[in-house]
Amino acid sequence: MLQHSVTQIVHHFLKVENVAYKLQPGGPGYEIVHGTTGVNAYLLSLTPKNDLKATFEAIAVHEQTILEPLMSFLTDPAQKARGVRIVGEETVNLERVPTVSFVVVGQRPLKSRDIVDVFDQKGGVSDRCLFFSHQYFPTFS
Repeated sequence: MLQHSVTQIVHHFLKVENVAYKLQPGGPGYEIVHGTTGVNAYLLSLTPKNDLKATFEAIAVHEQTILEPLMSFLTDPAQKARGVRIVGEETVNLERVPTVSFVVVGQRPLKSRDIVDVFDQKGGVSDRCLFFSHQYFPTFS
């Protein structure tokens, strides 16, 4: 009975049939907890300076680099004419958090769920984590 009466709290795209996995009552797995012990060493290894401040500065610059193609696409006049509107700041700079929210309005509006479904159908893209590829952009044209 519990098997079918409990809904999952994990990501919708995981096919979960096991009640224990649906609930995850034991907290994070030991492998995840133990894995965190290497995070600091990993972050320090990302820059030659072996310094966390330098690492986070390099990450911020890299985030802007990978954000540029998406922002260029979304702010293109053709996309604006299509009804694409960015929520918030439209420029790419170090003052901007590299998270993008946008809507598609106008004569051919799209619901957020429909946009997520397009990415899910394409596969290989996690729009929830902002990993993207320009090959998916024409879908919204």
